[in-house]
Amino acid sequence: KDGAVKLYYDANQKFETTTTGASVTGTLVESVPTNAITSIVTPGNLGNINFGTSWANINTTYYKWVLPAAGTYLVGAILRARQWSTNGFLKVRLYNNTGSAAISLSDRMVLESADDELLLNAIGSPIWKYTASGAQTLYLQGLSSVAGNSGIQEDANGMNECWHVKLF
Repeated sequence: KDGAVKLYYDANQKFETTTTGASVTGTLVESVPTNAITSIVTPGNLGNINFGTSWANINTTYYKWVLPAAGTYLVGAILRARQWSTNGFLKVRLYNNTGSAAISLSDRMVLESADDELLLNAIGSPIWKYTASGAQTLYLQGLSSVAGNSGIQEDANGMNECWHVKLF
């Protein structure tokens, strides 16, 4: 009470409380670092996933983020977007599955084309800054302005990834 607390290991002082906080001698290792990047990479055999003309979850096994605790996160995806012989756009957004609601202002354009003669494949990398009030699971939702031949692709030529890192 009202004084320093000291911890020793093999007769060597390793930790001490001070009037301004604490002092550590040696290396302090977090069991789960707050800045560790967590990612889910698709398996390489999902093929083409067409987006519909209404918002919908995209394969909730792989296109999701499981945020373990309250905090502010950087949330992102690396997506192989495709539009084959169609014009229009592809968009994605975040859906809070824990709260059962789309996250406002999270829409991101991934690909847009005005030429229905092209076979387009491109990488889209949407990123969001998201503040969670507690543990939450977010899903990626997709939307296309046209039905069919428009969405994301995943095969042995390239996988997709959803990742997050806790900022604070």
